[in-house]
Amino acid sequence: MSKLEILNLGSNMLDGNLPNNIEQLTNLTVLDVFFNKFYGVVPHSLGKLVNLEYLDLSNNHLNGKIHQTLGELVNLERLDLSNNNLNNKIPPTLGKLVNLEYLNLSNNHLGGFIPQSFGQLTNLNYPHISRNQLHGNIPDNFYHLVHLYYLDLSLNKLDGMILEMAELSFMNLSYNHINGSLPKNIGNKMPHLEYLLLGSNLRGMSIDKSNNKSLSDLDPELLGFNASFTEWSNEDVKQCPNDDSHDVSGRGFEEDDEKEDRLENLLFYYVIAAGFATGFWGIIVVLVLKKSFRHACFRWVEDATDMVYVEVVIKVARIKKWLVKNHVQG
Repeated sequence: MSKLEILNLGSNMLDGNLPNNIEQLTNLTVLDVFFNKFYGVVPHSLGKLVNLEYLDLSNNHLNGKIHQTLGELVNLERLDLSNNNLNNKIPPTLGKLVNLEYLNLSNNHLGGFIPQSFGQLTNLNYPHISRNQLHGNIPDNFYHLVHLYYLDLSLNKLDGMILEMAELSFMNLSYNHINGSLPKNIGNKMPHLEYLLLGSNLRGMSIDKSNNKSLSDLDPELLGFNASFTEWSNEDVKQCPNDDSHDVSGRGFEEDDEKEDRLENLLFYYVIAAGFATGFWGIIVVLVLKKSFRHACFRWVEDATDMVYVEVVIKVARIKKWLVKNHVQG
């Protein structure tokens, strides 16, 4: 099996430890074992699979620390260790994964600081490190991450100030100890920001409204607002006029025909509703009874949602840049 390039064992009932001799699969580019029952530590020998581009160990029962040898996987583009029982600190060597685009370490027991070396992950666009026990500040060199469009650090113990990251579209810092004020002119400094989640931080957090006139009605506990922080404007609601000019007596239908039409319509809607209910509950029953199918389905939805979101954000950002560039040149 030394020539094996893709190993996908996801959504099964496999358990036990991940084997240390996996390092013998030197040509492996994809290793996916999500949604199983593996336990024990993450093998340090994974760091020898230098051709890996995709590593997913999520949704297992792995514990212990993230070994620093994972920093040797310099070709890695996606790393998902979420929903395990990993603890200790995030190794600074992960900052060597210069090709990494997607990083998910959420829902573990990771503590310590976010490594400063993460500022070297210049291709990173989706870091998800929520639901851990991280503390300290968000590294100030995160503004170097020019491809960063999504950042979720919620449900940790982070403190300090909110960083200004120009390309960011989504930032979730809720349930932390973030304090201070929103930066002045944040709407100009972070022009692509669409969602900023700050709920349940320290009450000492405030909003400097002196240069943010559009924030005049914003509550510090607000869970989301739009990119330019412009106030919501009420659009005129155009109501359709009552069409009373039609005389039902001019339709040319007999009363019996009308009753028959109504019966056919009711039967039509009943058949549609029955078909929908049968299909819906059929899927639900399969999801409940067949665990592997359920895991695969949820996993597919999660991955599809993540990828669609990232792709949409990237495309929108590029379109905005193109429009701004043409406007300036014009």
